[in-house]
Amino acid sequence: MKKIFAIIIFSLLVIGYWSLVITAQAVAAPTITIYTDGVTLSAGTTVRRLPIISAKISDATGINKMTISLTIDGGIKTFTISPTTEGQTSYEATYTVTSALDKGSHIIQVSANNLGAETSTSTFSVSVLGTVTVTGNAMNYPNPFKPLHGETTKITYTLTDDGDTSINIYDLNGNMVKRLTGTAGAQDSAGVGLGGRQGYNEVSWNGNTDFGSQVGNGAYPYIIIYQGKVIKYGQIAVYD
Repeated sequence: MKKIFAIIIFSLLVIGYWSLVITAQAVAAPTITIYTDGVTLSAGTTVRRLPIISAKISDATGINKMTISLTIDGGIKTFTISPTTEGQTSYEATYTVTSALDKGSHIIQVSANNLGAETSTSTFSVSVLGTVTVTGNAMNYPNPFKPLHGETTKITYTLTDDGDTSINIYDLNGNMVKRLTGTAGAQDSAGVGLGGRQGYNEVSWNGNTDFGSQVGNGAYPYIIIYQGKVIKYGQIAVYD
């Protein structure tokens, strides 16, 4: 009788243990990591005005991808979603901001459920500087360059934030011979800015003017403009 009683107690203890394990597993929520432009987000992070926001959502039991949501300042955003190399237990949601964020603080929030209907939410406050300037010098290479020999020169500079820019190139008489433009946030396939993206930018010029002619030998000063204000200047030399 004592042996039977001991077996019953042991069985109850085992059942209770596994019930606790199952309960503990059931309440585990998905893990969410948020990135801006590929960098892990943390509280107080400064982001550019047109960032790429992505989030990795993972859970060993699987993710209910229909429950994934991404909001900025409470506004629901339409994003792309795809499984990671880990399969159906992990997804990545990506959203590219298309309407420039205003200067100041913004709230980014991502939430999702696992297949056990447990919810996880990750929220961060980020800030946008909203001031577009050039840090350091604007340079171009090669300099001098030879447009009649098929060369182009690249004007390079680093912006503190995204913004529509223009580069006005003049002859020594003060006549503007070429205007180049950079769209806020635009970049090439390698991630290099095309004139208006936060960070490093390259803008090419082949020596053609806006009037369809080729510039001759000489010096050509240029200015970089944002919202009507000159934020940097430089000079290109042509020597064919």
